Amino acid sequence: MENVASLIQDIERARREYLALIEPLTNAQAAWKPTDDVWSVADNTEHLFRAEQAGISLIWDAAEGARAGTRVWTEPLPHTGKSIERIVDETWGPRAEAPEPARPQWGGPISYWKAALASNAVMLAALAPRLDDLDLPKVVHPHPISGPLDAIQRLEFLRFHIDRHRDQVKRLLATPGFPA
Repeated sequence: MENVASLIQDIERARREYLALIEPLTNAQAAWKPTDDVWSVADNTEHLFRAEQAGISLIWDAAEGARAGTRVWTEPLPHTGKSIERIVDETWGPRAEAPEPARPQWGGPISYWKAALASNAVMLAALAPRLDDLDLPKVVHPHPISGPLDAIQRLEFLRFHIDRHRDQVKRLLATPGFPA
């Protein structure tokens, strides 16, 4: 469980840093886009909320299936022993598209999306004991782009994904024309 605790701490750190970055933004700033094909800060935050919820749910489902013996992954595991950074480098193109359920859909004020993203901490904490006593490299669920990832890689992905969008938002905030 030590490894799970450490992975969850990494996710929580990434989420805190992301939320701290966007904390001072107004609704107008958070909704701003330099072009129609670029996500706003609010879009990024809604996406992170949706994607993290899906990731937690999928890990949870794989863990429950592994515990019950009803979901045992029998296909090859092409990413065994690889870091999530390496997996993404090998499987994502230059502009990977988010799966439809994780794309921004509702809009709304940034204060809502900040609270929603922060609320994922509750579900992540509730997931941790569900992973107790499981052989995490055998708890597998495929990612829509990267293919089969084990529970450790899935948890690493949650942290990686938040950090990736934090970097995107930093670039957005530095874009000429960003409202003051």
